[in-house]
Amino acid sequence: MKNIRWLILGAIIALVPTLSVSAEWSDEDTSGKLLSKDSADTLIEARDPAIAAAGNTVYVVWSGDVSSLNEGRQIQLKRSFNGGITFEGDPIDVSGGTGSATEPAIAVNGSNVYIVWAEDDVPGHEGNPEICFAYSNNGGNSFRKSSKSFKNEAAVPEPCKKPLTEGTKVFNLNFNLSNTPKADSVCPSIAVNGSNIFVAWSELAKDGFQIMLAQSTNGGNSFARGKVVSKTLSGGKEADALCPKLAVSGTIVYGVWMEDSLGNFEIAFRQLTGKCTIRVGRQVRQGECPVINLSNSERDSVDPVIAVSGRNIYVAWADKSDGDFDIYFTASHDGGKTFSAPINVSDDDVDSLKPALAVDGTRVYLAWVDYDGNQGQIKFVRSTNSGEDFGDEQLLSDPRPNARQPVLAASGSKVFLAWADDIDPDVDGDDFEDFEGISAIFFRFSNESGLIAPDTLSSPAPSTLSAYSSQESGAVRFVAQGADVAAVKVEVFSLTGRLVYTSDFTTGNVLHWNGLSNAGQPLANGVYLYTLTVKDRNGNVMRAKVQKLVILR
Repeated sequence: MKNIRWLILGAIIALVPTLSVSAEWSDEDTSGKLLSKDSADTLIEARDPAIAAAGNTVYVVWSGDVSSLNEGRQIQLKRSFNGGITFEGDPIDVSGGTGSATEPAIAVNGSNVYIVWAEDDVPGHEGNPEICFAYSNNGGNSFRKSSKSFKNEAAVPEPCKKPLTEGTKVFNLNFNLSNTPKADSVCPSIAVNGSNIFVAWSELAKDGFQIMLAQSTNGGNSFARGKVVSKTLSGGKEADALCPKLAVSGTIVYGVWMEDSLGNFEIAFRQLTGKCTIRVGRQVRQGECPVINLSNSERDSVDPVIAVSGRNIYVAWADKSDGDFDIYFTASHDGGKTFSAPINVSDDDVDSLKPALAVDGTRVYLAWVDYDGNQGQIKFVRSTNSGEDFGDEQLLSDPRPNARQPVLAASGSKVFLAWADDIDPDVDGDDFEDFEGISAIFFRFSNESGLIAPDTLSSPAPSTLSAYSSQESGAVRFVAQGADVAAVKVEVFSLTGRLVYTSDFTTGNVLHWNGLSNAGQPLANGVYLYTLTVKDRNGNVMRAKVQKLVILR
């Protein structure tokens, strides 16, 4: 075996009581933090989560059956101001009204919070859903509603309203964006950049559902009327364009949706604002941007999502090309002019649906639901190189029974996940026996870019210890120093959190490793993570913080 050069990054490791591994997806346990309950542990039936984050503040909204306040489902909000460690107070009722509010979407810009949803009983528009909008400019402490605001979490705000004056471009606050009393408006999406707010939705027209886009340039105080932005992939008129998703970079807004003008549902992409370079023969001109078929599948492609970082655009969807649904992914690094060939990220023998995307710099995060029979589990992967490839799958909903509807947000090195799942007393405790089977909203987070690392053991600490590593004859030597050290073991992980090597406890305070995996293969050059675990003479166990290790041959 060739000599190995070991670069030990952060070689001195201080062992202290109750150490934490910051790379772990955190919570009280792996079942997730239960959000859709009040301070008295009273649950409401909840679904349709949406999530957004700004710095260390996390917002999660959902559609809840708040029958004690009104007659239907309402949009509710919970906030965390410490990166998801705790969420404050009871859920805040955002929508109010007497109808049923569903399908929320949320976007934030600093302390400005913007929420849209579909509501099916707007006064004067009973019988068909409309797109409603509310915003807060103080981090969700109060939402502006008509001429009022509410600060009491128990208060029911006013319902979604029609425009103040027909024919104008000025709307009241908490207003009806779609304003289509004779047509259904559903499945809203929202994107924000500064004071520019963009809302898209599917609206039923003569030839099927079409995608509408409305824009505010003044932080939500007024909106221009919605306009049609969908074009059929076939070039014809008749099609259903459904469930748009938006992403914004600078002044450019991009949209994806599913559309069936070619006989099956395909994933349509289009730049919705600004101009594109159009070539007609030898002529080049600036004009409306074309619609692009990203899936090009012979079978249905559904559930598209999009994320943007600069000119890098990422799109994922569920595709049935291989018999069951799999999660496909494509990327553009030139602002949507060209896209990479779609890759199958999930590639398994069960249906994979409902992808969720988030991006921060070159890190791309992707989650979805794997359905095995009638139950679902949340899977997660990440890319650290702008979507060129993804690491190993991580299961994040275990041991929850029936996970669905995952949503992701990213802020710096923090990644936040929310999803809907059923209450299970075996997981949630006997206090929730009366709520068994009720849909609820759960939450997890990672402080280290979505990386999973081993759980930390919290036992009484041995007396003062330190640990270090050094190269020795082509191997790495781990040393734990301290009078009470009785045994030491090492665990080595890939950057995706996959365990590649673990030793047994070795008597004494020194352990040698030759760079081979548990399968007996030399590890490839690259950066790895490792952690040392020690036992003292009384059997107490302590694990150190995760450190980096670079292998170069």
